[in-house]
Amino acid sequence: WLSPAAPFPLSDPEDASTVYPSLEHYLAAMRYKLASTKPDLAKSLFSRDGRIHQKFLNQRLLETNSNTKPLSEKRDFELLQEERDEVRKALRPATQKTYSAPIDEAAWATVKDKVLLEALTQRWEKDARLRKIVEAARSQGKILLYYTPGASSSNLGAVRKPDGSIEGDNKMGRIMMNLAGFPGF
Repeated sequence: WLSPAAPFPLSDPEDASTVYPSLEHYLAAMRYKLASTKPDLAKSLFSRDGRIHQKFLNQRLLETNSNTKPLSEKRDFELLQEERDEVRKALRPATQKTYSAPIDEAAWATVKDKVLLEALTQRWEKDARLRKIVEAARSQGKILLYYTPGASSSNLGAVRKPDGSIEGDNKMGRIMMNLAGFPGF
């Protein structure tokens, strides 16, 4: 449930009628919206009404016979993973090229921390289940580590080394711990 791909809706801060199905969708959308030459792709690709999410909603309807039979938990998880992978694929340079909308990484670097904070703040304020999990970790004296293999390629997460040290910025974990009032954050 703590995963950025967990199905929890987040609103566009400039247009509350535009909703993204997950943190993963939101972050991808903001990259296009704030750092590409085609900001409209944010909504048309990544929102609830966007191509990617609609494709997977239609797949769910097909597999559940228009919601008349249940989808197994395993299959639901597989579809969530496939949708997450499709969102990530849309961020690849080759895919950006097909949309003629390259992302200006320098422009993105100037806003990405603010975007991440906005998204995690929304999630913290609206998601009681997430708060309960994070507050339990805080009360047990744990820290939140957003694990990203090869942490040097992403400043959102980190890895725990065999010696116990943490390598990487762990921005997701740090922001969430700050929002939750963890000691020292």
